[in-house]
Amino acid sequence: MRILLGLTEVSGHYGSLKQGFRELGVEATFWNLSGHPFAYGNEDNPFLVRWIRRVGSKQKQSGNGATRQFWAVLQALLRCVLFLWALFKFDVFIFGFNTSFLRHFDLPVLKLFGKKIIYQFHGSDSRPPYLDGSLFPDGAAFPIESCIAQTRIKKRILQIIGRYADAIIDNPTGAHFHERPIIIWLYVGLTSPASQAAATSSLEGSASGPVRILHCPSNPAAKGTALIEQAINRLKARGHVLELVKISGRPNAEVLRELQKCDFVVDQAYSDYAMPGFATEAAWFGKPVIIGGYSSALWRALMPEYQLPPSIFCPPDQLEAEIERMIVDRRHRIETGARVRRFVQTHWQPREVARRYLQLVEDKIPPSWVFDPSETSYVYGCCAPDSWIRELIRRVVQTSGAGALMVSDKPDLERQLLAFGNNEGGQRSETAAA
Repeated sequence: MRILLGLTEVSGHYGSLKQGFRELGVEATFWNLSGHPFAYGNEDNPFLVRWIRRVGSKQKQSGNGATRQFWAVLQALLRCVLFLWALFKFDVFIFGFNTSFLRHFDLPVLKLFGKKIIYQFHGSDSRPPYLDGSLFPDGAAFPIESCIAQTRIKKRILQIIGRYADAIIDNPTGAHFHERPIIIWLYVGLTSPASQAAATSSLEGSASGPVRILHCPSNPAAKGTALIEQAINRLKARGHVLELVKISGRPNAEVLRELQKCDFVVDQAYSDYAMPGFATEAAWFGKPVIIGGYSSALWRALMPEYQLPPSIFCPPDQLEAEIERMIVDRRHRIETGARVRRFVQTHWQPREVARRYLQLVEDKIPPSWVFDPSETSYVYGCCAPDSWIRELIRRVVQTSGAGALMVSDKPDLERQLLAFGNNEGGQRSETAAA
């Protein structure tokens, strides 16, 4: 079995997953057609892949004239050649973040040749745009028509993928547009390059001096950085001795170094699950993770407690209280850090995650892993406060009607979204979120 992973990188997941396959003795290759600013590494990019990346960079730099068109045509030709090479070289294709060689026109060809196709989604690649503050930030000026157009495009892409993929991995909190059963990602697990870096590193913060808190927002607006900083400033004003270290847009190696020095991590304010990429990195170093979001009750109803990441996952308005407790209670810090590290070591070791992907390839899927998107009820979205998600939904419906939400195939979900946008439901309590 020869597996191709790609064609992009997200939080170091694909490079680490490749390593997991290789530990199992499975031939796996990771091609990354788009360079990553965080430089995770562990790629197997042949000459042709490197050329495609260079041509893509030239295309972005060339404006909108004939030169840009030239680079676009050249990149399309190079991608065709790369696809033909891959078609005869690999048996299994694991695509991440909506990628493909030829804008999904390659999928029916892969299917025709009997290739196994698995699609892995990470959040904003499948989540409806009107539920995504990373695409449309709170308070930003933008034409609502853009949100509606992106919603229509994303729904169409997911329909195409759903037609040809053998398995789709996603989270129920972003499954609104899927029209066939998905595999719950948290059952499969997340891999991280930190699993290797942490093996030879110091795992505990200093016993004296200010408490060192690390926050690494890839997108400060979407991660709720302003809300987190306000909470930290209030805690400082109350006399707590602490230091907030903030890193943004830096290589992953720098982040891993800071993780060794910190006492705990505040990841983000508006996540839709308990331990995304950066939080997983922190867990490998035994660092407690605090993360805000509206979906913890939903996840407790979906999965057994022992398989849920044991980060401190709380509503955004409880972040300050959880940060304060982590500051004043050193024993709580150490015990929470030990729990999250034990969890990733037990459940999310790269080779164990790779083993679960092999179960998908071999169609040996436990029923508990499967989620029917027609049962989706989550309306709070991600990367923004619930008030802003309500506003986005309301604007979409006011502009183009309920059909613009693109969930008419799920009438119950459509009704819940309409009620939420009209402030008729979805109170802030986590019980309502379930």
